[in-house]
Amino acid sequence: MIGTPGYLAPEVADGAPADPRSDQYSFCAALFEALYGALPGTPASASPARPARPVPAWLQPIISRGLSRAPAERYPSMDELLADLAFDRTARRRRRLVSAGLAVSLVAAGGVAVLAGRGLGTSPPARACHGARERLAGVWDQDARTRLAHALDATGSPFRAETLATVTHNLDAYASDWVAMRTEACEATNVRHDQDAAMLELRNACLDQRRDELAAFVATAADAAPATLERLAQASGLLSRIAPCADREALRAAVAPPTPAPRDALDQVRAQLAQARVELLLGRFRDGRVLAEAAVARARELGARALEGEAILLEGLLALGAADKDAARAALMDALVAGEATRRDDVAVEAALRLALAIGVLERRPADGEPWLALAAAIEERMGAPASVAGERLSVAGILASARGDLQAAVQRHREALALTTRALGEHHLDVGRRLGDLGASLIEAGEAVEGTSLLERSLEIRRARQGATHPDVIVQLSNLAAAYSRLGDAPRAITFASEALSARERVLGPNSPMLIVPLNNLASALTEEGRGEEAVAPARRAVDLATTAVGADSMPAIVAAITLGDAEAVAGRLDEADAHLEAARARAERLGPDHWAHAGALETLARLRERQGRTDDALALAGRAIAIRTRSGPADSPDLVPPLLTLGRTHLLLGRARDAIAPFERALAIRIASAAPPHAVAEVKFALAQALAVDGHDPARARALAQEAEAALRALPRPPARADEIAAWLASAAGADAGAAGR
Repeated sequence: MIGTPGYLAPEVADGAPADPRSDQYSFCAALFEALYGALPGTPASASPARPARPVPAWLQPIISRGLSRAPAERYPSMDELLADLAFDRTARRRRRLVSAGLAVSLVAAGGVAVLAGRGLGTSPPARACHGARERLAGVWDQDARTRLAHALDATGSPFRAETLATVTHNLDAYASDWVAMRTEACEATNVRHDQDAAMLELRNACLDQRRDELAAFVATAADAAPATLERLAQASGLLSRIAPCADREALRAAVAPPTPAPRDALDQVRAQLAQARVELLLGRFRDGRVLAEAAVARARELGARALEGEAILLEGLLALGAADKDAARAALMDALVAGEATRRDDVAVEAALRLALAIGVLERRPADGEPWLALAAAIEERMGAPASVAGERLSVAGILASARGDLQAAVQRHREALALTTRALGEHHLDVGRRLGDLGASLIEAGEAVEGTSLLERSLEIRRARQGATHPDVIVQLSNLAAAYSRLGDAPRAITFASEALSARERVLGPNSPMLIVPLNNLASALTEEGRGEEAVAPARRAVDLATTAVGADSMPAIVAAITLGDAEAVAGRLDEADAHLEAARARAERLGPDHWAHAGALETLARLRERQGRTDDALALAGRAIAIRTRSGPADSPDLVPPLLTLGRTHLLLGRARDAIAPFERALAIRIASAAPPHAVAEVKFALAQALAVDGHDPARARALAQEAEAALRALPRPPARADEIAAWLASAAGADAGAAGR
């Protein structure tokens, strides 16, 4: 061992060879002694003499980092440490804070040549910022990829190759973003000089938290069981976002008060939280809650109130995932209190936003969610309105507005969130893709399907470019586009997107995952709407089988899939099979509650089947029951009332009671117009009403006008359906009948 013991790094004192990071320790020990008159870690250093000149506040964290016991927690190199020392925080320009003479005296005092072969400040500052990727060594590098490949191969899963490809793609992208952000943060301080060292420390701490989460995820993935793989691929794309580590206002507002607890003990709690976040992503809520609760208890024992608030917040999110609403609400409120008490505005604002969503949306009490949203806005204002927080708050405001039925307000809030995020991050940023998706879905819900669909397409383009074809967000967006084109009456494109969503999810999860239930159901519904019932039967039956196996025949997914299957069989002409499936689905749905929406859905689908079967009395009774349930459980003008109203009217027409059909058709038309339904949906009702009005010459002029409007609306669609030709033939027939009557 060479060197004076007081200046040796702990690992060198333990017998490890010296390296550039141990040099840092020696240098900072000497600098500490020069400034405070005592070596760090000695009794005198506990209350060192007051220095002759004040020590700048920004210098203290630099020295502390260089004196970290763990080498990995020090600077990557002396270049980076010296670049940090050489930045003038007051004048915001480069100069030497430590003279060459002082450097020499410090080295001499320590008896260790810590700067052999290099001079203070001679390395270009930019070069000091090029070591970011080294910080991911052992976390996500080629060795980690190899270990993961071997681990997944050992599971024997038939879709392990697809899982590996997806996980590798997502983690490579995450690591690249992390390295880019780490480099940019360093350059902001040491090259561009538009950020001080304190902000660099905050940004690096934010990035370190992401690195810890990445490390925990990779370790968990390398120990994955076959049953975990279907969640693993999706979870790999849902790690904590990197972008907030660039939001300086938000980071500045999140500075925690100092705690007397040892750093090693605090790091152990942070490691527990990183693992708990991974459990949250994997849907293993029970395991995650155990970890979070242990982290809360340990942080409390250490007196680390700010860290305790982080842990309580995560505990609340895990409780939400486990559908434990009471525990979630209690934990989120405690997290809010802890955030306020420790001035951790980031914790407080996220807890307030989560409470707004949990109470306003999940508990279906939007009015009660508003006060929490207002509180989040107040905290945001105190933080200086950082873009990331303001954008998230506007997005939550849009969701709450939609939940209370104010669709125009929802659209406006989402527009504001998109504009703010675009200004802050640029139009191709991933967060902009998310905001585009939110606004697009909101526009579609508000009846502006053309603009909404266009925005969903833009969102998909950004997400695919940044996240890859099989990322969960990309698959969700494909499903949203399928629903959007279905709403626009463009069934072929709806089928295309639904098929793509199913294929992407199946490539990652294999053919037997329960997570295929929804995309299978969506595809079957799109095919049925296009009149391709025979093709719809196969995906609908798969959805039923998967749901029954995964969660039971009496579960909601199984009931919805059975209704879809029965509808497809009816369109395919398999009326007896449809009857059996729909009757069984109706009985199971009724057990959920006589006024449950699934019960109403089963009744109205069964009513359509009875209409096809010519069992008109049953059709009228079933449609009437569905209308009664929808009326009791929702608003009088709910769009959900339209399907049973149409069945009711059509059945009256079959019975030759045209006048009785007019009232339900008129009500259905008023609802669709008021709800800004897409043109093809309004056209459907207009033609039905025209047929009723034309019977017995009740109102032939209005009947003709309605039919003409319906045909024109369908012809204007990108792909006019066959229904347009049917309406044209009806108009021609009606015109011929009118001419014949006039001739007589």
